[in-house]
Amino acid sequence: MKLLGNILFIGLISFMSCNTPKKNQSKMGINRYGDKQTVRLKVSFISIGQGINHEASKYFLKVIETFNKENKVNLQYKIVPWGREGEYNYCFYEQEKIKEFINYSKKAMEQYENVEFHENPLNCDK
Repeated sequence: MKLLGNILFIGLISFMSCNTPKKNQSKMGINRYGDKQTVRLKVSFISIGQGINHEASKYFLKVIETFNKENKVNLQYKIVPWGREGEYNYCFYEQEKIKEFINYSKKAMEQYENVEFHENPLNCDK
């Protein structure tokens, strides 16, 4: 009887300590660098066993540069590495003309494989 009581007690403590995700979590992400900002766009250069698409990566930098010149802005971003095969994310936070950049960059990059766009991710890590 005492054993059954101990088992129930341990089960109850374990159940109460479970952390369930909340439905309305904030879009404020804290990445591994300690930044706490609203992540508006995450562009992931992924690999499926053979490294990232380097051509796409170089082209994406040109897309950013061209957008900045055409719109007279200077979009700020961080590059967050996360994989063993060179995978990384470009993290864009909420800023001027970001919505226009999202549409522009998606269209410019649609011909490339292994590039994923994530709008409003919880954070910018993997």
